[in-house]
Amino acid sequence: MENLLTKELRIPSSGCDAQGLLGIYNIFQLFMDLAGEHADRLGVGYADMLARGCFWVAVRTRIRSLRRAGMGQTVTAQTWFAKPGLAKSDRFYRLTGADGTIAEGRTEWAVQDLETGAVRRTNSYGWPAIEPRQERVCGEPFTRFRPLTEGERFSYTVSSMDIDTGHHMNNAAYIRMFLSTFTAEALAATDAEYGAIVVKNDVSGNYINALMD
Repeated sequence: MENLLTKELRIPSSGCDAQGLLGIYNIFQLFMDLAGEHADRLGVGYADMLARGCFWVAVRTRIRSLRRAGMGQTVTAQTWFAKPGLAKSDRFYRLTGADGTIAEGRTEWAVQDLETGAVRRTNSYGWPAIEPRQERVCGEPFTRFRPLTEGERFSYTVSSMDIDTGHHMNNAAYIRMFLSTFTAEALAATDAEYGAIVVKNDVSGNYINALMD
């Protein structure tokens, strides 16, 4: 089985922000969808894992935006697995256009048991027979979060539209929530200087933080 999924995509209007450019939230969503499709092809997709009594959980994600893709632009999206650990595995992503890399990312994934909520060992659910790729992006250590001050906190009411098949708030929805605290003018001012978005989620889904460097 091929440990690399490569697809050509056209940036749709539904994936663009007020400037007509692919947004950070949409990049995150694109990468998660790419991961799902690749997992399906490898026999460890949503339906496959459900039949084994478990599902994938994105534990930590870092996405680095280098430039902005425009509406209607054709881009190439790629994703691949690294060598798995005892209970977690890294997946990498890259989005490129005619001018080079647009964004890249890394997600640390775990598999959670549907009945007990415990993290399953990699060898307990049938890891696919694929050759790990040595190439890595966003390979630096994940950001350690400091405690938030009172002025940095805000409240958000989770809606039914935020909940995914894991019965918790979808990872991409956290990014949308986080970026919604900025005005459209503030987001436009950042332009390509978004830097990196980091999301950290404990396996139970009870705690999550987002940070824009």
